[in-house]
Amino acid sequence: MADLGESGSAGTGRTNQKERTRQALLAATRELLAEGHAPTVASAAARARVSEATAYRYYSDVRSLLRDALAIRWPDLERVLAEVRALPAPAIRAQRAAEAMARQVLANEAHVRALIALSYAPQQKGNAGSAGALRPAFRVALIGAVLDGQGAPMDAATRARLERALSVVIGAEAVLSLKDVADYGDEEIVATLGWTARQIAATASDGAGR
Repeated sequence: MADLGESGSAGTGRTNQKERTRQALLAATRELLAEGHAPTVASAAARARVSEATAYRYYSDVRSLLRDALAIRWPDLERVLAEVRALPAPAIRAQRAAEAMARQVLANEAHVRALIALSYAPQQKGNAGSAGALRPAFRVALIGAVLDGQGAPMDAATRARLERALSVVIGAEAVLSLKDVADYGDEEIVATLGWTARQIAATASDGAGR
C-alpha cells in the first residue's frame, strides 16, 4: 500500500509540474504580446526559463500556443444571457446584449485584437486543425438570447433578418471600428452600439410579417 501511495504522490507531482510549466509558457507569451513582440515557441520558452525542447513538447507550433494564451473567458456570461432573455422586448434585449458585448471586448481589448489577427493569419501547411476554434462564440450566444427571449415569437424571415443585422453590431469588429476609426471613448462605444442594436431590433419587429 505504501508503494502505491508513493507512486500516486509522484504521479500527482509530475502532473502539477507539467501544469506549472504550461502556465509559465502561457504567461510568458502574454508578457511578450504586452511588450509588443510577436511571440514564438522559442521566445516564450526563453522568457519562461524552460528549454526550447520542453516547450515544443507542450506546443508544437506558435498558433496553438497563442490560442491558449489568448483564450478569453466570460465568467458571468450565463448570468448575462439569463438577464437578456428575461427582458420584455427584442429591442431592449438587443440593446442589453450589444452593451454587454462591447464591455467584454473593451475589458479584454489587447487579447481580442491579437486573437482577431491570429484568426485571419494563414495556417501552416498540414496544420489546419491545430488551433481549433480560435474565437469564442459569445456573439452567437448573445444573439440567441435576444431572439429566444420573452414575448411573442418572430416569424422565420424576421428572425433571420434580425440575426444577420445584429451580428454586425454585437461583435468585436464593431467595437474596434468605433475606437480606431471614429476615435470614440469606451462609454461612447457602449452607448452607440446599444442604441444601434435597439433601433435594428425595433425596426425588424415593426416590420414583422411584411
